Amino acid sequence: MPYGIHRYLYYPSRLARSLASGFALRDGAFETEEDSPYRTVFLAALDSGQEDCPWGRLTFRMSLGEDTVLTLHAAAANENRVQDGGRLLDIDAFLLDPGQPVKRKARLFQAMGAAQFSNQNDVLLYGQKGRYLWLWFELAGEGGSRFSHISVTVPGDNFLHTFPAVYQNQGEFLHRYLSVFSSLYADLQDEIERLPQYLDPDTAPAGLLPVFARWLGIELDGNFLDEEHLRRLVKLAPELIACKGTRRAVQLIVGLFVTGKTYLIEHNLLNREQLAAGSSLGDGTIYDFSLLISQEPDELLLSRLRFLIDQFKPLRSRANIIFLGSQGNLDDYSYLDLNAMLLQPGARALDDKEAVFGMVRLEE
Repeated sequence: MPYGIHRYLYYPSRLARSLASGFALRDGAFETEEDSPYRTVFLAALDSGQEDCPWGRLTFRMSLGEDTVLTLHAAAANENRVQDGGRLLDIDAFLLDPGQPVKRKARLFQAMGAAQFSNQNDVLLYGQKGRYLWLWFELAGEGGSRFSHISVTVPGDNFLHTFPAVYQNQGEFLHRYLSVFSSLYADLQDEIERLPQYLDPDTAPAGLLPVFARWLGIELDGNFLDEEHLRRLVKLAPELIACKGTRRAVQLIVGLFVTGKTYLIEHNLLNREQLAAGSSLGDGTIYDFSLLISQEPDELLLSRLRFLIDQFKPLRSRANIIFLGSQGNLDDYSYLDLNAMLLQPGARALDDKEAVFGMVRLEE
């Protein structure tokens, strides 16, 4: 950004150094953990590295429970130590000490001239100058609440510096008026910087994933894939397209949905006796193949596999998908078809040219 504007983000590693009471830190967000009418979070100092740093705009996301008030306190200073009864007191160590009462910490914020905001997640810290910045959040009221994505910009105003020095007076009307447009400009700049995220399969909105798939020539009619599988499919698409029409493409599609054992049998590799036996594995042409899956029959999984495999299998081939459930494990190249079962379990005998199809009863 021009004029030396910098943004500081509170990453999970920085948030982990905080002192939270009544909050739990989960996935970079503070969430209420216990039913208490008063909760607090003290964050370790944010070091800008420059003396008299003019802290600017602070933003974060929040979701508050009913009848709750989230108050933000922000204080800045050039030194991270203060005099306390004739000795130097480390401010971070003091604020992050669970043994120190909140009232004493509140007096320190008051002595440093802290700014205070209630139920606001987009504020201007004008007037707070110093190398270090300390934040204190306090939540009053019962109910679940959450806040995250804390960021601070320095100095926070992109337009005032374009005026002659005589007009660059902090806190006056012109400064406050220009801050409105400066904030709009900063938001627009943030959107521009986030544009690459919209083209990343890991961060793009779920609604864009089918669009990416169509761009790559993958049909997804019917909305039969959830968001997780869609992201994995889009990420895998370049490799899938590169090996389209090969055994590898079928194996990649199966790997998207199946974690257990699978067996892919190409019919052109079966010997003449197996082809002549008339078993299901030998039906069709030498271009066909059978996919055996070691799990219970699953209609949704079957439809997903058929839809995608049909787009990436060899052109002249047909896919025979077979689920080998708990009652479908027989001998080599023997299986129970989908929706088939053995009635009256017991000892059975089949020769090497027989298979069981449909709902049948095998006699003892």
